[in-house]
Amino acid sequence: MSVKKYEKLMSDITSGKLENKWSDIMDEVEKVLKEEKMGTLDEMMDDIKRFMEAKGKVNDYINDEGIFKIPFELVFSWFRKAVIEHRKL
Repeated sequence: MSVKKYEKLMSDITSGKLENKWSDIMDEVEKVLKEEKMGTLDEMMDDIKRFMEAKGKVNDYINDEGIFKIPFELVFSWFRKAVIEHRKL
């Protein structure tokens, strides 16, 4: 029986294997989104940005260069919740 990418990612994170390896985590997030047929990381980031715009919070996450930057924790939390909700469907 194969382990789904989401479960492996969560296991690697909780075990500390990916501690402070943000790039590796985001690479795995992209693979999970593909496996779960949930679109791309870019699409997920667009969803987050649209949500922030609707809440009037997008300017809180625009840096001095005008780039939309949000904390890793927020992105990962959004991702985790999206996978859980997607699996309920």
